[in-house]
Amino acid sequence: MSYSAAARRAHEAILALKAEEAKAILASALRSDPSSPDLLCEQAILDCYLQREFIAAEAYSRTAGAENREMLRQILRNHFYCCSLQNPLDARVGQHYARFSQSGEQPPENVGIDVTAILIVKNEEQRLPTCLASLKGVASQIVVVDTGSTDRTVEIAEGFGATLGYFEWCDDYAAARNESLKLATGQWALWIDADEELNPAAVPAINRAIVRPQFGGYYTEIVNFTDDRTNSNEFVHSAIRLFRNVPGVKFTEAIHEQVKPSLVDLGLPWATIDGRFIAHHGYRPSEMEAKGKIDKTIALLQRVVENDRENAFQWFNLANAHLIGARYDEAVRAAEECAKRLDAERDFGPLTYQVWACSLSHLGELEACLKVCDAADAAGYGGILNEFERASILARAGRFYEAIIAADKCIAAPWPKGKAGDRGIFTYKRYLVRGQILSDLDRLDEAQQMFEIALAADPDCAAAVYSRAHTYERAGQASQAADWYRRGTAYADTREVSEQGLRRCMVSQSPASGDTSTLRDEWESDVEDLDKWTMWVASTTTTEDALAAFDALVIYHKPSAEVYVEWGRLLETAGKTDTALERYSSAIKQNPALPIAYFNAGDLLYSKARYLDAAHMYESGLRYAPEHAEGWFTLGNCLAKLGLKDGALTCYHQTLGRNGMHTGALNNVAVLTASSKQLAA
Repeated sequence: MSYSAAARRAHEAILALKAEEAKAILASALRSDPSSPDLLCEQAILDCYLQREFIAAEAYSRTAGAENREMLRQILRNHFYCCSLQNPLDARVGQHYARFSQSGEQPPENVGIDVTAILIVKNEEQRLPTCLASLKGVASQIVVVDTGSTDRTVEIAEGFGATLGYFEWCDDYAAARNESLKLATGQWALWIDADEELNPAAVPAINRAIVRPQFGGYYTEIVNFTDDRTNSNEFVHSAIRLFRNVPGVKFTEAIHEQVKPSLVDLGLPWATIDGRFIAHHGYRPSEMEAKGKIDKTIALLQRVVENDRENAFQWFNLANAHLIGARYDEAVRAAEECAKRLDAERDFGPLTYQVWACSLSHLGELEACLKVCDAADAAGYGGILNEFERASILARAGRFYEAIIAADKCIAAPWPKGKAGDRGIFTYKRYLVRGQILSDLDRLDEAQQMFEIALAADPDCAAAVYSRAHTYERAGQASQAADWYRRGTAYADTREVSEQGLRRCMVSQSPASGDTSTLRDEWESDVEDLDKWTMWVASTTTTEDALAAFDALVIYHKPSAEVYVEWGRLLETAGKTDTALERYSSAIKQNPALPIAYFNAGDLLYSKARYLDAAHMYESGLRYAPEHAEGWFTLGNCLAKLGLKDGALTCYHQTLGRNGMHTGALNNVAVLTASSKQLAA
């Protein structure tokens, strides 16, 4: 391959925004020919796109004769021209601008640093003042296009000195935004909505961006707040919100409009502005309900996909809108349609599968959810969002040992730069879910550590507050549980269950004050309130009274698998072992994936010297809980009792693989190994 061919390949990679590929091509070619003008020119152009213009300027003198030298000169001229407008007293910038400007050359048209903020609005008197105030010092012009306001919106815009326009609404956001572009005079356009505000921390980044007209636009991060109560629930996504206002740039798509397709058509590349750029309040539930956004959005999106059925992006948007609107069957269908049309590396690919799985979860179709998670992995869209959904679904299915594996993967996963999605998953929700799973596994201290992390990120996370209280209660720490339940009563989402938990704790702390007969009467007056039944059980002081509560429950309800297990344990305590085995069998029938039911049955069978039956129970439990060290140990004991020493040794080694300090396994391995040596001797 000739060096000029390498330069062409590098140039194509640069224009395709494949910086790493261009770097590799140029590094290899320049090792063979370090003085090639073409290669040095392409390296300098790459440096410009990596925002290292001063380095490119130093290399310019060595690019004489290069095919794309004029392109490099124009990039450097435009950059230093914009820098000189921004910093007119910077002598070094002025010298570079003079160096790359030809004699008599005028400043290029449509190149400069003036920013026009463009808005389309309707009845936004509440939010508009905050939005427009956030543009101070950034926008030299504000364009506000009204689409039919009947409140003080127009008056407020006038008060901020905005250029006003009017547009008759026609269910086409792109058309309205293009009307705002017609009134924009700045060389750059900043697209923002009335229910958004510019982050002050983004201003320096904007100033660095607008001196680089080699880019057609910039991806920016939009933080969408999704909770009325706090700002901790955030859905983040990125879009090109700052872009050059040049002929041919326009918005497309009637909803979820964008300018990127027009930049592609014009051959204008883009870059990214790091950091939180815009805060968006319009996805708060109260605002969406007040404006009827969901119904309007769904109706418009359905019309779009009917006209363009191959539009994967809008199928995704429709699926997401249905999910937000709790229309789960429709969300599943739209997500399926999107997945059929996804091509490689679509940035909304992971979200499509998450919406799909989450919707199935709401419908109770847990096995179908897990298949969607597997499909996401197979399609290359795995990662933090997928593992979060997998962990949540497995936990709901009672498959806690599998769930903890998925939760650990979620905890270990990064939040990739520019990823769209619920960032609360990264900051606190994954710790909350892992804690809830650990609590179900009776790893209560570890669970509390997870809840602490979640609450440090979001002190008002009601689910974490309640989960912490419930875990303290499970640990028998009624006083601590009561304190956290009291906190939980402050939140609407957890008020009722926290009040119930608080009553249980009060009963358990003061048995004398809890009249068992009264509590039984309270439950029997409302047998659908299982928390009252739980309080009755908690108030009992004898095994016989507790068993009476279980006998009463089954008259009105089919017990859960977990209740059957607790019932079986009580029966064992009462010496009714045959009936206890029946309850464990009922638990297994109710939930065949509940390991604790198998292990309890195995323990009871072992105590009755039914070692073969016990071994079968432990084997079944270990299929669902392969990391349960004690299960492996007791299975080994069963096999040893049956004379199957090799199998027993294998089980003890499995135990030690999960708990290297397990005293029983260490002792039994030593005994069996010594016995084998004696037989060999």
